[in-house]
Amino acid sequence: MASSYTSLLGFVQPTTGELTNTWGGVVNSQLTQLVEDAIASASTQSVTAGDWTLTTTAGGAQNEARSAALIVTGTPGTTRNIYAPKQAKLYVVINNSDSNVVLKGGPTSPTTGVTVVAGGVSLAAWNTNTGDFVAAAAGVSSLTAGSGVSVSASTGAVTVANTGVTSAVAGTGIGVSGATGAVTFTNSGVTSIVAGSGITVSGATGAVTVNASAGGINSQVFTSSGTFTIPSGVTKLKMTIVGGGGAGSTATAASGGYEGAGGGGGGLAIKYLTGLTPGNTLTVTVGAAAGTSSVASGTQSITTVSATGGANGVTAAVGNGGNGGTGSNGDLNMTGGAGGQNYLAVSRGGGSGQFINSAGSGGASAGGWGYGGDAGTSATAGTAGRAYGGGGGGGNFNTAGGAGAAGVVLIEW
Repeated sequence: MASSYTSLLGFVQPTTGELTNTWGGVVNSQLTQLVEDAIASASTQSVTAGDWTLTTTAGGAQNEARSAALIVTGTPGTTRNIYAPKQAKLYVVINNSDSNVVLKGGPTSPTTGVTVVAGGVSLAAWNTNTGDFVAAAAGVSSLTAGSGVSVSASTGAVTVANTGVTSAVAGTGIGVSGATGAVTFTNSGVTSIVAGSGITVSGATGAVTVNASAGGINSQVFTSSGTFTIPSGVTKLKMTIVGGGGAGSTATAASGGYEGAGGGGGGLAIKYLTGLTPGNTLTVTVGAAAGTSSVASGTQSITTVSATGGANGVTAAVGNGGNGGTGSNGDLNMTGGAGGQNYLAVSRGGGSGQFINSAGSGGASAGGWGYGGDAGTSATAGTAGRAYGGGGGGGNFNTAGGAGAAGVVLIEW
């Protein structure tokens, strides 16, 4: 009687007394080799041009359907099918192509089968109850990171609960290594981050630098002229500019003359600048008494923002306090307070006249940055303007008026 073969994998089953002097060759080629194929061999096929139908042969011969692993290669650009016999068998499907592949029973009346994503690996088995291949190891949907855990391919999102990752390298996927502590990511091409409280972003490829954004947490005060260098990571800032206060005027003769009028307060300009380049410079000018303060282009091109100084008081008739300065090109521009006028009146009584005189006080700078100086009294000089941009007070009875206070520039980022 001739040898028979198993129904599923086609292993040889010699009958008693058969294969005299040929037993070794038949067993080696039709049993031992085929067992090895079923347990450990792999068949490889490109699916660039079309689907892959596994070869099947008569019992005792090698074929693709008996292989333990099926390795798919190629660049089809669309989903391809692998057709295997509709019988009990376990396959490891390794998809090295650029598209999904589906392991189905077929090709006649193909089943639904198991999808293996591009670059993925799946273990699939024939389910006799449903008459189709099913995934013996489904796509990963979640895992807890532990010692030496890595993830490749899944169906749906992969959630990793960190139990101690210390570093990760960003790429097409994310490889994780480490044990405890903070997680560090190496940027493979981040181009944008939504800025939150105090966060701005610079850089595209390579490291991502996170800097504090403008919020008034840093500042530089200029009480004399100089140069401001835009700090690293800063692209916007706020400028407050106050002009110098005008001087109070000097009083003339003690009797019958004019008292001094107050100087005007300096103007104010507030400006927010954006789109700045770190390392560029701005030219800062701080006005002395009655002088103009400004911020202008250095190496950073901007429209000049300025605040003029208050006018000096005038010793003359009533109503000659200096006018306040004003801001220019700011988002907010304000005018300083005018200096107080001098006052002259004649009191008549008993047939004779008597002059009554009073001097004017200095005007305050816009925004209250500096109060004006006091007017002189009883033959005393007017006092100087207080703080930044305050006008000087007028003198009284031949005394000098007070000097105006210099301006100031405050830059915040």
